[in-house]
Amino acid sequence: MAELHDLGQYASVLREIHVEPVAVLLKAADARQLRQVAERIGFPFELGWLDVATAQHLDEIQRQFVIRKRPLAAPTSFLLNEQGQVAIIYRGRMKPQQLLADVSLLRTNRLDRLNAAVPFPGRWQPPTSSRIAELDDSVPIDETLRR
Repeated sequence: MAELHDLGQYASVLREIHVEPVAVLLKAADARQLRQVAERIGFPFELGWLDVATAQHLDEIQRQFVIRKRPLAAPTSFLLNEQGQVAIIYRGRMKPQQLLADVSLLRTNRLDRLNAAVPFPGRWQPPTSSRIAELDDSVPIDETLRR
């Protein structure tokens, strides 16, 4: 619940950059408890509950992106991009400062996001697929590969 408090503290900043967190519980039985906690700490965003099928789908998604294939745990947060696609998965407590940095990163071009996803700088080899060839919409393919 500390994460909800932290996000509440950043409410005005998050709204200013058009980010709307939704606190979601996997079990409807905890709904009353979540409402009470949200009211007590002043969580100003939406509350929601997942059905079993949606929770299983989110579990399948997160297992595709993590090395250690553990079941979906609480807290787990999903940052969606503007197209509604899962862009980042936070396992464990998410800090608002990290969320702000990640939202900023999502608004950069694809090549910058790709570079941020690796642990050290380097040179990129030409892609093996035309689908990933366009790493940056604003730069022609030849220029992208020279970077």
